[in-house]
Amino acid sequence: PGSRLDASEMSSAKQEDGSQQPQAAAEQTVAPVQHELHILSMIKTAQLQNGLRHSDYQRYRLYCHRRIRRIRKKLKFTHGRSRFQKKQIEPKHCSDARFLELVLMSAERAWAQAMELKEEQEQNPRAKHHSLTRLEKSARWTRSLATLCEAVGAQRTKLEAQAYSSWMQGNVMRERKQWKEAVEHFVRARTIYQQLGKVGAKEQQDLYNQRAEDIETVITFCQYNIGGKDAAGADIRKVLASATSEDPELQRLKAELDAVLEDARKKSTDVVEEITWQGQTVSVKGQRLRLALVKAKDAQLELSQIDASKIERKNEVFDKLFAIYNDAMQAAKEDSAPAAGAASQKTEQQKKSATLLQDYIAYQRLMTTTDRSLMLAEPLEARFDGLSPEADLSTLQDDARQLVGFFESASQASQESEQYLGTDEEMSKQVDARVFSFKAFRCFYLALQYASDKKAAEALALLERCGEHAEAALAHHNICKSPNKSLISKVEKLQRDVRGWKCYLQARAFLASNNLASSGEISATTLAPGGLLANLDKYDASYLDEKLIVDFPPGFEAIACKPVLFDLALSALQPPDLTEKKKAPKGGFFSSFW
Repeated sequence: PGSRLDASEMSSAKQEDGSQQPQAAAEQTVAPVQHELHILSMIKTAQLQNGLRHSDYQRYRLYCHRRIRRIRKKLKFTHGRSRFQKKQIEPKHCSDARFLELVLMSAERAWAQAMELKEEQEQNPRAKHHSLTRLEKSARWTRSLATLCEAVGAQRTKLEAQAYSSWMQGNVMRERKQWKEAVEHFVRARTIYQQLGKVGAKEQQDLYNQRAEDIETVITFCQYNIGGKDAAGADIRKVLASATSEDPELQRLKAELDAVLEDARKKSTDVVEEITWQGQTVSVKGQRLRLALVKAKDAQLELSQIDASKIERKNEVFDKLFAIYNDAMQAAKEDSAPAAGAASQKTEQQKKSATLLQDYIAYQRLMTTTDRSLMLAEPLEARFDGLSPEADLSTLQDDARQLVGFFESASQASQESEQYLGTDEEMSKQVDARVFSFKAFRCFYLALQYASDKKAAEALALLERCGEHAEAALAHHNICKSPNKSLISKVEKLQRDVRGWKCYLQARAFLASNNLASSGEISATTLAPGGLLANLDKYDASYLDEKLIVDFPPGFEAIACKPVLFDLALSALQPPDLTEKKKAPKGGFFSSFW
């Protein structure tokens, strides 16, 4: 029949259908959606806005709970209404980036509850086990997040999810005290964050780099525990020096490090049994004083390990160092109190030792003041390096004013320290060299301040004084047995800068005077009236050229006249008649009674 196809037509039709099916399938294949999710930025913002700025983990946990509930309702991905039917999030469900955020918030909720329970461990012993289980659940959620991001996430999101999962796994291992496994996870997370910190916006880079620094601190702590509790405390000091983040978890770790270092100090207090000051050896007997001196030594070591760019962190350590020295001074005074009332050869020796100890602590405190002033001045000095005299100094006036204050403080502290040196001539020479150096720097920046105000005469005078102080400083440095080479090089550079600025200011004043002379502006008519005596606050040599020292003859000045009063009406007045009042009063028999 006509409606049937023969075999050849059927085979050709099948071949055409077979060739068209792959093409149709290829046309229907759609590339998988790659969702973008800034994991670290999202959780940091949520934490700071919902309680973790004040370590309120309960508030953050409740926020995560509410956020999860809102996301599930928006996505219509609830666990049923009447009966609970748990729904697992799989890659096929992730048609929206909020599915990834749902898993992220679940991990954060479990982590927040773990941290909340960790704070209750002292009151509730069971809370420690419960905290660990919640932390493990958070790690499971992070693994799920990494798996989902691997399937439907963008490349950057995949890396962030892997780093976040490794960081959470490291926290679990750290709580279990499995230090080697913790280090492996933390190193992986740190490596990913360091790589992410090289690309992207500046805010994102700072966020990743800060997280990498925080992880580095935790890695050092784990390595310290791998080395054993009897390892040197230098590693702990390095951890404390690098612990600059405001992350609550890192601050808790810092508290643990402080406790470990405090135990190490108590064990090592027998090392500080004596000090040498003013050529004499003084024994340190008080336990509190020994501990304070060990703390001061550790703080100084911590300062040396902090990067120079971290000014705020250095300021915190300096404040801690001042508190330590104040505590040490109080302990030294309390130790010397029993010997103050007695009088014997032994007590006199104790008094002398106590005085030497107090002088040593006071000197160290003043030197710390000097070091902090120099530390604060260093970044400001860098702005004046290579500065041309022709540059605009108006923008650097505030910096110059601050530098004057810093070097004034350093100079005063160094001068005050001389009274605690006793007969130590070498230290006296070193202190004198520092004092003259600081005075030279102070005069230089004060001269720049006047130069910016177009006061050439004052600036030249200060530069001349600066050169004198610099020469005196070098002379004192040269007679020291162990001179400060870095300070000497700075003073020598200062001398070269002073010569350049003096030449520039003198040349500018000379050119200005020549320009005035050529234009005929220097004459007696252009000078202010009153002569040089009446204009001492002005720098103008034209008064001497014109010989106008004073005005002569002096001009008349109007003064207020004193009025003279003459009584001209007295002679024209007629006095009244008082004869009636002068008559004797009338008397009687009864007048004697009144």
